[in-house]
Amino acid sequence: MTAAWTKMAAVVLVLGPLCWFVGLLLRTLAVSSAGFTPAEVAQFGAEPFAVREQLAAYVANPALTVAGYATFLAGAVLLIPATAGLTWLVARRSPVLAASGGALAILGLVARVYFAGVDHTAFQLVDSRGLDAAATMVLDTT
Repeated sequence: MTAAWTKMAAVVLVLGPLCWFVGLLLRTLAVSSAGFTPAEVAQFGAEPFAVREQLAAYVANPALTVAGYATFLAGAVLLIPATAGLTWLVARRSPVLAASGGALAILGLVARVYFAGVDHTAFQLVDSRGLDAAATMVLDTT
């Protein structure tokens, strides 16, 4: 591993989790600032998935919700090279463990990036079909 690669891995090891955290914080702020009634909060809490809550937060506060999801996505993308860098460090002592653990972690991050596209599609469905139709479509396909 070159010195430049090591520096880049160190930077993304800091920025990746930070973006991930900020994205989760913004998503939480979008939900909490949406002004849901106690009945709506109870209804959202009774559902097995947070689809309706997240889509309703998007309707109430689209800019904050999209910013949260985009920042979370940036964190996931940054964590891919960060994981590769950590995998390289671990490979010095245990190459098999590093290869298997690194590959699984990176596959998980790639899946998270894929699902960011699914989230974006759900937001586009809200814009074109409305909240209830979009939530029903997303829940019926999961």
